[in-house]
Amino acid sequence: MVKNILIILVSILFISCTKEKQKKLSGDYSYGTELYGTYKGTIPCADCNGIIVTLTLNKDHSFSKRMEYLPLNKENNFFEKGAFIVEDGKVVLSSKHDSRMYKIRKGCLEHLDNEGNRIKSSLNYMLNKDNS
Repeated sequence: MVKNILIILVSILFISCTKEKQKKLSGDYSYGTELYGTYKGTIPCADCNGIIVTLTLNKDHSFSKRMEYLPLNKENNFFEKGAFIVEDGKVVLSSKHDSRMYKIRKGCLEHLDNEGNRIKSSLNYMLNKDNS
């Protein structure tokens, strides 16, 4: 009898931990499927003419991001993959080398600073959704 109760308690603990882990990974997905897709834009760069960013958010919560520093040449291209969550109206990207945040806007994502705040500038930090 004690053995059965112990098995039930361990099962309940395991299930609750698994659900909490899934909740942390999934974040807030109230934006639906319109969030998934490819976003493109050229953001400012301190020591170059700009960075062409192509960001793809996949339904399995993985992402791929290509950054091409201007002027274009093969040495100035970077590519990364990782996972993302949505939290507090922001897409949070995580990869081996970096983490980035983007504010979700209608039809675009706004590149944020390292603390998740809006970049105060008159320059364009938007990535527009590619609907083609």
